[in-house]
Amino acid sequence: MSTKTLEIIGDSLSIGQYATYEGLSSWAYYLGSGLKDFDYSISAYSGICLHDRECWGNPRGQTYQWHHTCDSSPRAREIYGSNPPKWDFRAHAAADLVIINLGANDDLNGVLREEFERSYIEHINEVHRIWPQAQIILMACLELSRGSVPSGTTYVQKPQLVQEIQNVYQYFQDLGHDYVHYFDTTGILQQNDIALESHLTDFGNVKIASHLMQWIKGRFGFGMETKGGEILHGTRYWNTESDY
Repeated sequence: MSTKTLEIIGDSLSIGQYATYEGLSSWAYYLGSGLKDFDYSISAYSGICLHDRECWGNPRGQTYQWHHTCDSSPRAREIYGSNPPKWDFRAHAAADLVIINLGANDDLNGVLREEFERSYIEHINEVHRIWPQAQIILMACLELSRGSVPSGTTYVQKPQLVQEIQNVYQYFQDLGHDYVHYFDTTGILQQNDIALESHLTDFGNVKIASHLMQWIKGRFGFGMETKGGEILHGTRYWNTESDY
């Protein structure tokens, strides 16, 4: 039985959108499955913002949605209306480690920089209030886009809201709150790690999980355990179809 708990809070970039097996191909799944002696949960919705506003069909942001049991789909809104049931955090094990990967949709939907920073600080304070012993990792936003290089057109990593997320991290450092950490993703991903829809390929998800797992091991001393049960669920990184 696992003795530690991991919580990942994110958007489509944390749930394997457009990867081979979607959530089972996500870096979040690989990380949760690969850390030794951890149970894990993933609270992420495609298109959601951190700031509490409508983004890509999600009527509310994660500062609100994270506190509730249902998802942000039209079906859930039809069932629960504007008063969805709240999640009972006390009924579940407290998180030891929380990873937040948000900001891509805030940037794409015109959330003001000061609104984003204020909402991020509010969200971290809420996480800490609920789980006061948890270590909280802020990931540099994983937004990906197509760009130009001298040799032609390729795909490049373009982290968004870098300064804003660093400002939030520095805010907590200035207060002496050493439970907040910053994981910089800049430079990890290359062309074959980025899919056509500006999301991660299977390779990209594995690379993010691998880098993050080693960083967590070095920072907190948590071990890794990828032996035993299948982790990648049969994902292949090659094919025998010439026209695939």
